[in-house]
Amino acid sequence: MVIKQIQGRLDGLATKQEMDAKFETTKAELQKEIEVAKNETIKWMIGLALAQLAMMAGILMTMVRVLPGGHIRP
Repeated sequence: MVIKQIQGRLDGLATKQEMDAKFETTKAELQKEIEVAKNETIKWMIGLALAQLAMMAGILMTMVRVLPGGHIRP
């Protein structure tokens, strides 16, 4: 009776090899997610840099047209 209870509890435990395989799978999934997040961050940074460049060009053109002595006339 006691042996069956102990055997039932031991069957539910994972072996070291099973745990190592599970850790490797989890590690690979996590590395993939980090890679995807890195690529998304780079895309956002490039997009924001281009938006900032366009904004600065717009401000510069506005200043050239508005300030006295501007050379570009509408």
